[in-house]
Amino acid sequence: MEHEEVFPKILEACKSETDFVTKIAVLGNLLDWMDVDGIKSNIKTVTKGDKSITLLEKLLKQDFSAYTEIVIKNLRIIHELRDKKFPIHKEGEEVIDIFRDLEEEYPPKNWDVVWKKVLNLYIDSLKNLIQMFQK
Repeated sequence: MEHEEVFPKILEACKSETDFVTKIAVLGNLLDWMDVDGIKSNIKTVTKGDKSITLLEKLLKQDFSAYTEIVIKNLRIIHELRDKKFPIHKEGEEVIDIFRDLEEEYPPKNWDVVWKKVLNLYIDSLKNLIQMFQK
């Protein structure tokens, strides 16, 4: 992997909001760094402007009719959190809604707890993808 330095960053404890923002940015980058060209080459219909998660969703719908929708839902939550969290954008109700969905208050008392929930969304999506690809 081209950017292997992301993995230690993901595994470090999340002690503050600054740590959380860094970690969510790194996790969002992993989503952006999917092999988009490889996915595109296997999809029948690619729309201009389709990005990594949308392309993955199209591939799953096309080749895995019984795919688990939570895979894409989890990845979109992570991506949206990365895109809506300060300093990427001015925070608004969207961030608070995501925290509510994670059953956390905003701002949280413990950033590490929230980080682990977000990381588990990613891990859950990866596990589901592996299971689908192994069938």
